[in-house]
Amino acid sequence: LVTLLRSSLLMCYPHLLAEAINSTFISLDASFSMLQRRLRALGNPSPSSKDASEFISDIFNTEGPDKYFQCYYESRIMAFHPSSRFGEFAHSPVIADDCYDLFDSLISVYRYLVCGDIRANSLR
Repeated sequence: LVTLLRSSLLMCYPHLLAEAINSTFISLDASFSMLQRRLRALGNPSPSSKDASEFISDIFNTEGPDKYFQCYYESRIMAFHPSSRFGEFAHSPVIADDCYDLFDSLISVYRYLVCGDIRANSLR
């Protein structure tokens, strides 16, 4: 949650947007860990990314990807690892929309995980 708040502060300054997306990606990983913990408590001894995606899709009544925030996870790998299965990049190939869209979605996920609050049309 701290990294999500940090990313919102960093987004205020265009020259810090790359740092903002990095914080948002860290927050994505943390939300996945929190979801795994929740799924274990519900009886799933080894929750996968697919289980987390299905759980969030059910909670928010949306159609989700096969894996938990799959496209953002792939962008995260490209941002943090200059040489990965997606290729080699001198600069992170993420775009500004990744930061803003993922941030908005994570706000909804964290609202649910921390407060139990679900707002209609909160995930895209």
